[in-house]
Amino acid sequence: MYFTKGLIHLRKTLKYFNTQEKYKVTWHGVNYGQPDWSYYSRSIAWHIQGEESLYVVANFYHENLKFELPTGKWQRILDSHLSIKEDLKEEMVTEPSYEVVGYSICIFKEVENK
Repeated sequence: MYFTKGLIHLRKTLKYFNTQEKYKVTWHGVNYGQPDWSYYSRSIAWHIQGEESLYVVANFYHENLKFELPTGKWQRILDSHLSIKEDLKEEMVTEPSYEVVGYSICIFKEVENK
């Protein structure tokens, strides 16, 4: 129940879901700018750019994969692999890549430079 409530809250607070603005979406793989469209690929990432920038990673491969993040400052806002109460905990990402556990999804939000 906590996870579902957290997702509803996330949906209400992200500008992406609450605007009429058009967003640009680009596709990626473990390496930014290099999506793997092969038949056997089990992972994909997409970069949503507009009023707010989000980076979503889906790893449905059975092993952990390290995904290169776009340039900028990123905050993890969802990691479906983490335990309850940790999965939706916001945390700054200090590395240029993030290891995504097999069969999980992560969402990152770009933090504005102020």
